[in-house]
Amino acid sequence: MATIISVGSLFYSAILGVNAEFDELLLKSRGDRLVLSTQLTNCFSDDLDRIFSSGKEVKITFMVQVLDKVKGKLVQETAFYHSIRFSLIEKVYTVHLSEIEEDRYGLTLEEAKNLIVEIEEYFVISENLLQDRGLYEVKITASMGKIFLPGMDEKTNLMFYWNSLKPTVSSDSFTKNIFRE
Repeated sequence: MATIISVGSLFYSAILGVNAEFDELLLKSRGDRLVLSTQLTNCFSDDLDRIFSSGKEVKITFMVQVLDKVKGKLVQETAFYHSIRFSLIEKVYTVHLSEIEEDRYGLTLEEAKNLIVEIEEYFVISENLLQDRGLYEVKITASMGKIFLPGMDEKTNLMFYWNSLKPTVSSDSFTKNIFRE
């Protein structure tokens, strides 16, 4: 495994990345809170599966922004991550969901991959932080960092496996009336 990854990492242009993207971003009001749901798609390759099986923790970081479209300003920005780690001893995967500070243990690779891409009713912003006449949009972006892999002297930039592109999706424009729908 290390040989395949290290050869590909030496020649980043030789890495066959995927074009990760988000499904539609759905916004809902839950009382005085706005929540979003979406999921990443087309974000795994055989090479990434091998990296997930290396025993190293791999994080997908999600950045959520609320933008005021009238003023062209950032209203709020938050981040959270989902991580996957394989136990080389127990031969199972663990996924950590930072937004709810929860670990899911004893997963297969497919179960773990399904879990790390799913975002379900993530708290975005409170109603009282939005202006009555404002026009807003929510944007979410995903990224992966760099990690040391077995047999390598330098960190591997995992974004090369997503063709160095951060998947991003934006909501439709909305007003504070979203809390009354």
